[in-house]
Amino acid sequence: MTRKSWNASSSRLVQLVVITIFAECCCALNNGLATTPAMGWNPYNAYACDTVESQYHSNAQALVDLGLDSLGYEYLNLDCGWQGTARNSSGGITWNTAAIPNGVPALGKFVHDLGLKFGVYSDGGYFACDTVGGTAHFLGSLGFEMQDAATFASWGADYIKYDNCYAVSTTDFVDFDPPIEPHYTTMRDALSATDRPILFSACEWGVQVCMFLYRSFVN
Repeated sequence: MTRKSWNASSSRLVQLVVITIFAECCCALNNGLATTPAMGWNPYNAYACDTVESQYHSNAQALVDLGLDSLGYEYLNLDCGWQGTARNSSGGITWNTAAIPNGVPALGKFVHDLGLKFGVYSDGGYFACDTVGGTAHFLGSLGFEMQDAATFASWGADYIKYDNCYAVSTTDFVDFDPPIEPHYTTMRDALSATDRPILFSACEWGVQVCMFLYRSFVN
């Protein structure tokens, strides 16, 4: 074999190895969703946890009016701040009536009526991230995963963004090496049990090797 043909063969071998490695690393939750990257609008970078109903409405309408929905921007997602601070008498998650006075189900219907998909934010810990101060805290889903998943499905959720603040205690806002299991596996299984196709998305802060830790848990 000549040096030239050896170099060409070596190059193809390296390419094959790289492709194989990345094919292995890109495995994710196999539920038929997010076969291409999910696209849409999330309010966090613009409004943090202070988004109100009218802003959700106007941005959902803008996705349609600007033709972005026809380009694949199909999700309108809630983020932190929509939750209430206390569960109802049945243990159900509640919404922040000051931010969303007409309720999350009505907001989901508005989004769906525009032909878009509706996303909801939740947290695998005791409370949501960027929670309100004092003794009041936006609700997380820890210990209520099955009930919350069923509620989200009943609201027509197509997407869940799952954060992991207050993962280990009610006083530790951010643990920079938070437990992944069972928080994400429990909600994964709870969403699967709803029989509604819901894309499950991890909010990861870049401190863990997410391609390995999350790949069997989320989309």
